[in-house]
Amino acid sequence: MSEDVKPYFLLAGAVCIVAVLWFLGAMYFREAVKRDLWERGCEPLHIWWIPFAYWAKGWWNTISFRVIYKDAQGRLHKAYCCVYQELMGAPFGPRRVEWVKDELRDFIDV
Repeated sequence: MSEDVKPYFLLAGAVCIVAVLWFLGAMYFREAVKRDLWERGCEPLHIWWIPFAYWAKGWWNTISFRVIYKDAQGRLHKAYCCVYQELMGAPFGPRRVEWVKDELRDFIDV
């Protein structure tokens, strides 16, 4: 391997590692959304991760999701939420789910 190319491979490797860790963190936070829905008696149908959501409160320290779920009465909802962790909280402590927008739908346009 050429000495000129080696720094680019190292940089690409570092970017890949950060991207994988970011994705795994988002999937961990996704479980907090599921848990919040189950605690409210709802059934999650689909949860999309939305990186760099402009509507997220404090977009630099939250992970945002678009959620489709059924409530306890069987009505469909399309919602947007952000999941964050307290700054001084335990690293594996509870995640906070903040629902930004939640609307009832007769049908869901994907």
